[in-house]
Amino acid sequence: MAWGLAAGCLALATACQHRREESCAAVQALVMEELRVTDGLGDSQHDAHSLALNASQLEELSSRLKALRVSDAALREAVRRYGADLDVLAQSHARIARARALPEQDAAAMDDGQVGPGVTLTAYEDSVNEARSAISRLCSGP
Repeated sequence: MAWGLAAGCLALATACQHRREESCAAVQALVMEELRVTDGLGDSQHDAHSLALNASQLEELSSRLKALRVSDAALREAVRRYGADLDVLAQSHARIARARALPEQDAAAMDDGQVGPGVTLTAYEDSVNEARSAISRLCSGP
């Protein structure tokens, strides 16, 4: 009887690990897409059209993250946070894009990455980096 219970627990643990691995693969594919988008941001920080396009791509990635079905509670929370942080980053890029698109806007005021009073874009990028790191830790651990 005990062997049957132990075998059942082992099978359940293996099934849970397999589902987590599948979830991690799906999430990490989206992380790679996000990295491709954000890596290109440095080259286009002063171009309103590129910033708007990047914002749109980040919003779309966030939507795809939200649509994932993740059974592991810790990974699900990390993915939720990552998606929320991507939304904030996307909104920040959209605000900068709108400001840069206005000819009467002082472009120099936006050169330092300010997205609000005393808030720099770097703060939002740091949040995304932390959320991405949490996902990496969860997906590389046992």
